[in-house]
Amino acid sequence: QQGATNTTTSLNDYSVIVSQTGASQTNNVSLSLSCSGNDNNGYWFALSNPFMGRLDISKFLTANTGINTIITGKTVYTYNAISGWEGKNTGEIYPAQGFMVAKSSSGSLSISINANQQIGKVGNKESNVNEIKPLSDMITFIVQANGIEKKVYANINERAENGFDDNDAFALFSNNNENIIDPYFEVENKNIFKNEFKSLPYQVPINFHSSKASEVRLSAHNIPNDVNVSIIDITTNEERDLRDSDFCFVANIGENENRFIVSFSKNEVGINDI
Repeated sequence: QQGATNTTTSLNDYSVIVSQTGASQTNNVSLSLSCSGNDNNGYWFALSNPFMGRLDISKFLTANTGINTIITGKTVYTYNAISGWEGKNTGEIYPAQGFMVAKSSSGSLSISINANQQIGKVGNKESNVNEIKPLSDMITFIVQANGIEKKVYANINERAENGFDDNDAFALFSNNNENIIDPYFEVENKNIFKNEFKSLPYQVPINFHSSKASEVRLSAHNIPNDVNVSIIDITTNEERDLRDSDFCFVANIGENENRFIVSFSKNEVGINDI
């Protein structure tokens, strides 16, 4: 998508909806874009990261010298629901995340989004440091109730913070089906279905959005050998090691907040345990 704006002070004054479809890429992507007309405030282009790895903004800008700085000394603009539009000259763009760049004058603009611009890429070789982990490889919590399963995920990621950050993902509730129990982590008063954190030990409240009283079974999967995962029932002081057994309880109508905490800690694995 491409077009001109009417201001040089802020992108937050405009509501723009851009959708994208297509498969993720592994090869370099080259784009030849153009814009015309007469606008003194720059010509803006909507792009997205086509790779499954994070895109390094510094590497991207080094390879694309035709992009101009238009607003507040920044060159790449991303959007999040917390702070709106953010201008950046460094940092990273997540897989499939959209971003805006600008050209100061009309004409053509060549864009190169290359595989070696990804964080964790050295040439065309993949580094083992800070790889993007798919949900299927994360610690997975499965909630079973009324014959329906729902999942939430946790991941230890040295690039994340122990508080809320861009690595986390918001939870969406299934309000149209009273038989579904929606689990979610509560991180800094935000409802999260994917919680990535930096270090151990770590504890986080887990709530269960329920439209009716239901019997619930909670189990944990994909637990690394060097990590302990347990759930603490605050009301009874019971702690259950989720590697050893599932945890069963009755969910009340509502959020079931202030009832449960999930605890992550280091597991000192002995030689006889390997």
